[in-house]
Amino acid sequence: FGRLNLQVGEAYDLRQALSEFGATREADATAQNAGILQLAYRIVHEIAMLSPVTPTGLVSTALLLTGEQRVHRDTVIALVHWLTPRLRAHNATFTRALVAPTAAKGEQEPEADLLDVREDALDQALSRLVGEKAIRLEADAPAPLYDLVEDRRVSLGYYRNGIINFLVAESVVARAVLATEAEEPGRIDTAVVRRRARFLSRVWKYEFVFKVGDSFDDIFDATLDRLAGRSVDRDGEELRIVEAGRADLELSALLLQDYFEAYRIAVITLTALLDGPIGRKALVRRMRDDAIKAHSQGELVRRESSNRITFDNAVAALLDLGVVEETVGRKRHGTPVALTPGYHDGIELTRLLDRLNRLRFQDHPSATYDPAAAREAPEA
Repeated sequence: FGRLNLQVGEAYDLRQALSEFGATREADATAQNAGILQLAYRIVHEIAMLSPVTPTGLVSTALLLTGEQRVHRDTVIALVHWLTPRLRAHNATFTRALVAPTAAKGEQEPEADLLDVREDALDQALSRLVGEKAIRLEADAPAPLYDLVEDRRVSLGYYRNGIINFLVAESVVARAVLATEAEEPGRIDTAVVRRRARFLSRVWKYEFVFKVGDSFDDIFDATLDRLAGRSVDRDGEELRIVEAGRADLELSALLLQDYFEAYRIAVITLTALLDGPIGRKALVRRMRDDAIKAHSQGELVRRESSNRITFDNAVAALLDLGVVEETVGRKRHGTPVALTPGYHDGIELTRLLDRLNRLRFQDHPSATYDPAAAREAPEA
């Protein structure tokens, strides 16, 4: 049936943890609720950081990362070798099935923390995905070639999501760097990159959880330091992309490409609200329908972008950003949602879409890397 992986985090006292966030018995209801929410975010982040890296998670990430419909096995393996040092840099835990060598009969398996991934474990994961009909193995191809089943790409995204939490910050910063360079070749203003990365982190606030207590600026600077020398050079308040590391930046940015496409479609769909409120459930369905239509017309690259849960989170984020608001009315299709007064004329909505469009670093995003170079990528 598979394997069950159990990871246990460090225990701490609940009352003390709540107190640290201001949720004491003496605090008012507002402070208590805020403290409970902060603790909830802390727990969710800790769960994400304890989630083990599995063979299925790695190959699913590699299969979706390229943006292509058909992916060679060599490409999958190369991308796994690109992913693993970056995950290790964030202290991700790799399952023993992925890294432990097969021990001889009667011998104990050695500790596996510093060992390389096993390609046979990756092949087993690929075979399992074939069995689940998430991918198809091309029978006539001279080398193993996998065809992604369109309506099963979301299931690959489910496996992948256990991994991308480790790499969200790098993906956000990489996209901001590439988008800024596209507008200002040769000169990348760090302040502009910071502003765009902050915007994306706010837009995706319901998708990913960062460590509670760390400010955005702390996370941004630490991420930029991690990329320095590998993908970018930093000179004061200016950045320059290291050409040898450009593919590294592109791959990092593409990790969250389906989320970018989904949220862009979500904002486009909001133009329907110019004619009046729409029930929240109906609005989410319309966003998904628009995404499926855009994909069929070639305007949207990734079928996994049409995920209902992602659009539901997008509406929640747009509510927080003050773009839309819930109103009174019939709730047959969910609580009615309308544009806030500042967005009634559509001008600010166009500006919001323009901010997202500026973060499209490629018209047709796909990996532009050398698999051999990816395999030989330096340790993060």
